[in-house]
Amino acid sequence: MFMPREAVRLVLSSCCEIRIPEEEAKDPERLRRAASRALKAYLDRFVRLREREAESAHAEPALLLRERQVVYEYRITVQVECVFRPIRPAIPVQVVQ
Repeated sequence: MFMPREAVRLVLSSCCEIRIPEEEAKDPERLRRAASRALKAYLDRFVRLREREAESAHAEPALLLRERQVVYEYRITVQVECVFRPIRPAIPVQVVQ
């Protein structure tokens, strides 16, 4: 992908934030590497966004076929009290007879 030098400056100045220690910012090579990483991250997000936009423009609702589904199995273990305690006041108490 080709980007003119001015476009790189514009992206880095308006869309990226580079945080490095002050002593590293004085080293031009480290600053260049940090800017390069920031620009690569920006471009990766930009390309993913454009891919999602292109895919969604052509997406159509349809039934899923069980044979074509990818199923990932995993197990989650939670402490019931940790999850239930914050929502308990909102749940009405029912008396079973």
